[in-house]
Amino acid sequence: AALGSLWCMHEVMMEVLTHLKPPEMEAIKATYLSKYNKKLEYDIQDDTSGSLKKFFVGLINSPRDRVPHPEAEIERDIVELYNAGQNRIGHDDDVFIKIITKHDNEYLRALNIAYGRKYGDTLVRCVQKQFSGYLGEGMQAMLVDHDKYYAELIWKAVDGMGTDDAQLVRVIACRRHRLHSIGMRFMLTYGKNLLHRVEQDVSGNYAKVLTKLIEVSERTSAARSKPSAATAAAA
Repeated sequence: AALGSLWCMHEVMMEVLTHLKPPEMEAIKATYLSKYNKKLEYDIQDDTSGSLKKFFVGLINSPRDRVPHPEAEIERDIVELYNAGQNRIGHDDDVFIKIITKHDNEYLRALNIAYGRKYGDTLVRCVQKQFSGYLGEGMQAMLVDHDKYYAELIWKAVDGMGTDDAQLVRVIACRRHRLHSIGMRFMLTYGKNLLHRVEQDVSGNYAKVLTKLIEVSERTSAARSKPSAATAAAA
């Protein structure tokens, strides 16, 4: 299948699909259809099975628009998740997949915190206990802080002997618009400057491209944080 040759591994699908905004997801689906003359959903269905297939199909088809959510909705969802997981023998995959894939990441972070306040363990911890394999990893990726997740992926790509070039390129290229905040999390967690760490691990034109993406993100973030001339004059 085209998906098999393009993504190669379920980990790649998680890295790319878990944190996309609705317009980004629609752009990927349209580009995939144009390039392979087949819907992304169909190749996901061919290359996965069971609950993992439901998870990925849910990711690409749920709107996940950022809209206000009343506290009553959060309360309802955490009770439903508790009854589908910790409050029974075994767990109901479909309930977790339905709730986690249909909501935007801001809502899921609020859900994670609210779950912890009510039941002790956070929802991330509950998923760690209840689920394993790619499904568990995918659900956790949806629930955790974005910058923390991608900082960890970059660290895994550069830590130890050798560099996982493919993963490093994917994260830096796909998340180039938020590399500044990822870099801050990288420094906070690992005590290393992201740009300097990447420069240590790669070389040549490949290094120039990656470091340029990081530098552009840094400059863009700095420019946004500076007050405009009008604001400065008013002050």
